Amino acid sequence: PGDEKWKDLKSFYEMIKTLQIKEDVLPTINNEELLELVLFNPFMMLKGSYDNPVNIFNLLPRFNSYNELIKRKDAYPLIANKFLNCDVSQLESIYAIGRNQNNFMGVKCNYAIQVNRYLLSHNEILNELSDSLLIRLMEKSIAEYHMLDTVNKYSDIQNLDTYLMYKIMQKYNYEPLINQQKTDQSLKKYDSMFLTAIKSDKQKIVNFASDFLKARK
Repeated sequence: PGDEKWKDLKSFYEMIKTLQIKEDVLPTINNEELLELVLFNPFMMLKGSYDNPVNIFNLLPRFNSYNELIKRKDAYPLIANKFLNCDVSQLESIYAIGRNQNNFMGVKCNYAIQVNRYLLSHNEILNELSDSLLIRLMEKSIAEYHMLDTVNKYSDIQNLDTYLMYKIMQKYNYEPLINQQKTDQSLKKYDSMFLTAIKSDKQKIVNFASDFLKARK
């Protein structure tokens, strides 16, 4: 986005095609570089074009870089550590730098943070991570949720934090959550509506996650 050739592209299909990496090049890219390519996919800048923002995440598997990363099990701890080492409180400063330099640095970092959390919510990844690492991910997502609650900003990051909590509890078949879903219509649809979930539903997930952690200790 921002370059003339990109502006000339007339459809999402053309944009997706343009952002594919040559198949003979893809295996030569190391895990760190591949993760950066996936996190900072320019296609995410179109997120505001969708009525349901979940839809743009559903399109990420159309990119060969994304699929290659998911295939690399040795990259999973890297994805997890990227999340654990991320300090969302610095995002406002990054936005300010971007405004001063007249670029989209803050927006790009915001979307990269969201993609990182979405990656971690994949069952393929969660099933390969150790119990101790999953507990750390849960603790970090709860802490980040509460921190973002105090600043009342970056609700999509907060939504993805709660989605990660939800997916970790699903992995462990956490009965209180599963039982609640049987009667709670909004939680039944959480998988497809996690980015548009209302505050009370997100708080339910956080409460279940906090109880889950207490039960694991």
